[in-house]
Amino acid sequence: MSLDVGFLDGVHGDYRVFDAGLIVVEDWVRMRCRFGCSSYGRFFSCPPFTPSVEETRALVGEYDWAVMLFFRDLDPGVETSSEGHYFQEQIKGVHEKMLEVERQAFLNGFYKAFAFWGLPCGFCNECTVNNNSGDDNVGCSKDVCRHPGKVRPTIEGCGIDAFQTAERIGIDLEILLDPSDKTTIYSILLLD
Repeated sequence: MSLDVGFLDGVHGDYRVFDAGLIVVEDWVRMRCRFGCSSYGRFFSCPPFTPSVEETRALVGEYDWAVMLFFRDLDPGVETSSEGHYFQEQIKGVHEKMLEVERQAFLNGFYKAFAFWGLPCGFCNECTVNNNSGDDNVGCSKDVCRHPGKVRPTIEGCGIDAFQTAERIGIDLEILLDPSDKTTIYSILLLD
């Protein structure tokens, strides 16, 4: 059985549709965020503000289909935000595109469409996460976030293993060894 997602071609044509059951969600991925990523706790799209690994597994289990989208040849350039983001404007562009993809999916009858993106939120140069009440469960409420309707969780922050998921759908991810190499951001849209 296949899924008709031709509407995506008008928004972002570089994607692969696959069975959502192929998404790999594992604890070590989130642990890598917690111990090894400087963005941990600094963005509402990152842990501890994102769904837990268990919540992500349950959420993915509610969907039959997923789409992996590829945003290729992004140039890391120079650091442009106080939060340590490289290629800030390009990340913001990917995140805006994912919101449009999610919206178009909804408008085309996929009312449960939900996006996960790669890398921390790119909408602000400096996140207001430090203005929250100290409650990790508050999420990105309108009381503390400038863009609460735009924030989506990161793939890695929810425990989604992008490498193993990509491998399962026939895509080889490349580990870049030089920080100046052009990169690809992978994002996932859940559909049902």
